[in-house]
Amino acid sequence: MSDSIMGFVRQLRGEWFLLLRSRAVWAACILSMALAAGRVALLRLQSEAGEVHRAAQGRAGAAPADPSGYAPFADGLSWGFLVAFLSLTVFSSLSIALDRERGTIRLPLVRGTSRTGLVLGKFAALVVAGFALLAAATGSAAAAAAVFYDFGPVVEDRYEIFSEATICREVLTALAAAAVTLPAAAALGLFVSALARSGAAAAAAGLLATVGFDVLEGALGRPAGWVFLSYAPSLLDDSLLKEASKLARGYSDAGFSAERLWLNFAVPLPEAAFLLGFTLWIFARRRM
Repeated sequence: MSDSIMGFVRQLRGEWFLLLRSRAVWAACILSMALAAGRVALLRLQSEAGEVHRAAQGRAGAAPADPSGYAPFADGLSWGFLVAFLSLTVFSSLSIALDRERGTIRLPLVRGTSRTGLVLGKFAALVVAGFALLAAATGSAAAAAAVFYDFGPVVEDRYEIFSEATICREVLTALAAAAVTLPAAAALGLFVSALARSGAAAAAAGLLATVGFDVLEGALGRPAGWVFLSYAPSLLDDSLLKEASKLARGYSDAGFSAERLWLNFAVPLPEAAFLLGFTLWIFARRRM
């Protein structure tokens, strides 16, 4: 095994060791799980409150049927993913800048790790952490949906609008469409971190880029579809997970266009590679 690969492996192990012992990472994990399950529970409470209100008005028989459990699952997952995505952006934005600020960025280099191996090791560890946060949110949302709802087809007046297989396929596709943005989020954070002079500035810039795009996306129009941030669940959610939630409630016109669905899977990974390449170029020229 070459020295460059060994340096990458050492850096990956070191980064993963630190992430597993980071209180911030565990707090993000707990928060993503809590919000994912809490969103599902809140929907159930809202439904029951509506039934009580209708009963008080003498319209108890007018209560709509509960949606398939896939709908609240998708809603809960959107909230959990939002926390995971923003947390990954902050962690990656801090990664290089904070180490440089503390003076610890030189230690791996002194031990024989190349600058390329250092950045790639950080990137790989952050991506794994992002997927771990997403998996925790997914499990929490699924468990809560199973407790409060029944998974099944969308039925209205005894007529099956969407089969369970169709809904499950759409929700899994939406989950994959959200997950594919995580490597790009890590690459964006590292790019910002390589440019920033301090950890605080890097974290602020990473969040500003993410939230700022979310606010301006509507004004950008069609060109926004060529930016990976357009496909991640956000505060102003327009992701495929949102559309999957609508479909699981019986909206027949829910779903992405074929072009937007293609862009969702085609855009994030090339942009992640592009940002990571720029990060390597910048980091190779920065003074430690």
